[in-house]
Amino acid sequence: MFSGAAAIYTWGRRSSPGASYLALLLLSTTIWSFGYAMELANTEKQAMYFWLRIEYLGISFMSLWCLLFAFRYTGLDKWLTLRNIAAMAVIPVMTLLLNWTNEWHGLFYSKVEVNFSNGMAELAFTKGLWYWVHVAYFYMSSLLMIWLLLRMSWRRGPLYRNQVLIIIVAALPPCIANILYMTDLSPFPNLDLSPFTFAVMGIVMIWGLFHYHMFNVIPVVRDVLIESMGDGVLVLDNEYKAVDINPAAWRLTGLEPASSIGRNVETLLSSWPEFLASCRDDETLQQEIPGRGNVLQCLDMHIIRLNDRRGHKRGKLIILRDITARKQLEAEREELIHTLQDAMARVKTLSGLLPICASCKKIRDDQGYWHQVEVYIHERSEADFSHGICPECARKLYPEIYEK
Repeated sequence: MFSGAAAIYTWGRRSSPGASYLALLLLSTTIWSFGYAMELANTEKQAMYFWLRIEYLGISFMSLWCLLFAFRYTGLDKWLTLRNIAAMAVIPVMTLLLNWTNEWHGLFYSKVEVNFSNGMAELAFTKGLWYWVHVAYFYMSSLLMIWLLLRMSWRRGPLYRNQVLIIIVAALPPCIANILYMTDLSPFPNLDLSPFTFAVMGIVMIWGLFHYHMFNVIPVVRDVLIESMGDGVLVLDNEYKAVDINPAAWRLTGLEPASSIGRNVETLLSSWPEFLASCRDDETLQQEIPGRGNVLQCLDMHIIRLNDRRGHKRGKLIILRDITARKQLEAEREELIHTLQDAMARVKTLSGLLPICASCKKIRDDQGYWHQVEVYIHERSEADFSHGICPECARKLYPEIYEK
């Protein structure tokens, strides 16, 4: 019942990567539990064997759902080609077919009997070759899923590690019970306790789905939004320890990726006391800091307080933006404005009344000195002069040459 409820809840979030496959995995455990309950409720061999076949509608494909969920949830979608999925489905399909046709070949169970213990009928099997092929494939798929999840969570913050931990913890009781059953170490011989542990699995999954909001925020979305951002992102918990940091933040601050996670912000930002004060007071700050090569860079730090739905404080989000280029453009703009204002002032001086000599045409400046016209204009504008002679002056000064 609990695994079925978890399957329904997860299916409602099937648009999230991996959610549909996890829902199918939980549905498979529900089919297994229901079929096994019906098997135990009967005493006739044919009826019990019928429900065993129903169980394998769920059991056969659990390994496939494990693989598809792991690849999808961890963002390895490139492996989910039609050819690869078909290859992964070969053994599950063969398991179901050989289980349903076991009476013809005995590859799955070489012998099936009904034992009565404490007034309860139980099927006793002599396991065949393909049974162990199925078991080996299932546990290889489970181990691969766990390895992919652990590898992904190692590079993520506590939120994603907790999500992965919930999945692993939920899967442990059925796995342990099934191993005890297959190795004949169970205190109840011929009684598979795995379906009974699915209730525990369902409870743990439901708690994790609600408590950690699984499939509301998923690692693949984080990769797309956070890892590719040009702005630096640093997430702190309530103890001001770094729980997540993206590559842009590493580049801007010069922090080492391997040693940043889990460290206190006072250690990480010890070189920038102004930033530390702003972290405590939730203040936005612009600060110039020495970057790589001792080149000054200007960073804008924006702090957002993180609260859950109940308003409880869960940490802080620090967004770092490199505004060095913007500051340089602003400085260049101010310099250009100053230059234009100075040029306009000079133009304004020339547009007023100019005291000019009526005879020699010299111009008097504000200090009372007289200057040639070309010198006065050149010093107060961008104009320059090239000297020549007009026709009237040429006729007056050089009549012989002008006539020729």
